[in-house]
Amino acid sequence: MEEMKCVQEPQSKIAALKNSNCSLHTLSLMASIPPDVVQEIKEKLILTCESKRKGYYEETCGSKTKCVKFTIAPEFGFNEIILKSFKKNGLRRYWLYIKINPRRMNHAQDHPYVYIASPEDIQKSIDQIQLFLDEAEITEIPASAFHVQRVDYCVNIDLGNADRVKEYMRLMQKGAPPHSMKRLYEYSKSGKRYVPMANCYTVISTYAEFSVYDKQYQLSNEENKYSQDEIREASGMIRIEYRAKRQNVRNIEKQNGCETMNDILNITPEMSEKYILRYLKKIYGTGKFVKMWEALQIIDESPYKKKTKKEMENILRIAAKTDLEVAKQSYGKEFSKYMRKFNELGISPITIERRAPIESMENPSYYIAHQSKNHEMLG
Repeated sequence: MEEMKCVQEPQSKIAALKNSNCSLHTLSLMASIPPDVVQEIKEKLILTCESKRKGYYEETCGSKTKCVKFTIAPEFGFNEIILKSFKKNGLRRYWLYIKINPRRMNHAQDHPYVYIASPEDIQKSIDQIQLFLDEAEITEIPASAFHVQRVDYCVNIDLGNADRVKEYMRLMQKGAPPHSMKRLYEYSKSGKRYVPMANCYTVISTYAEFSVYDKQYQLSNEENKYSQDEIREASGMIRIEYRAKRQNVRNIEKQNGCETMNDILNITPEMSEKYILRYLKKIYGTGKFVKMWEALQIIDESPYKKKTKKEMENILRIAAKTDLEVAKQSYGKEFSKYMRKFNELGISPITIERRAPIESMENPSYYIAHQSKNHEMLG
């Protein structure tokens, strides 16, 4: 499939999008560069850096990829501008890579980091590509040469306070990775072993990443980058992200008949909601979280056969002792059948601890519909 084309004219507008609790926060774009004009483009980027008293540096990005990073990116509102090259089948290919965060570009001062992109900000971000090419006097490649390499869809849910976030993240840590995805671990120096990431649940594959994490905890760990106002604003917040890599982006384009970059950006609300809700269902089910005694009572009063009830109770206990991934591995292909039963009863097989002061918590999909927080102004 050919690479998607960008907007044909800088002034063309992304269609008005329906209201949605889900959107995107980061776009990664790439444009293929013909080998015979690479040096010209590189020299123009260096001259642009010099004119703005900025620099550039080269580094190796992986075993086969070389990168030249230009520090003029913030001058245009971009996160990064990189000239990439890599070898494949003995041939070296070249790309111009631009990373965009619409909030950072358009609302660095007046919105907190819980903001996700509005349709207007997405359009402004895309229009900026042509403005950048014009100022750098890059005529060798048009704006239409860029395609979406990766898109990070997201939503923020507001649980009200840090204590509720702590309990909810304990529940989130017990999810079961979808088929073909693996959970991401980090190395513990004190324990000298790999352990689940703190205050974050992330699963990865070659085509996508899915993550649920405590937003304030994430900002606090990088407090040198964020203001205290932004960190305080994130109290009680959980961020949910679905990061579609190029293979996945291609599938989205094909399935939805996208022929231009605007086409795929026009369906941002639908796609962000579709993938976030789909993976939440795969990992946690669709039911609410209750305590063990209540879950057992609901199962016992259900019309299911005795054997089905027994297996569902066993899954509850496995998940309580370890997590839902262990239960999934134990039951194999049968696991999805029992998950459907839990969904029918409106409960998750992941339960709240007996001593927790909270009796029940809703499924993430409920909070997305009723307690999202994405566009509030600071102050």
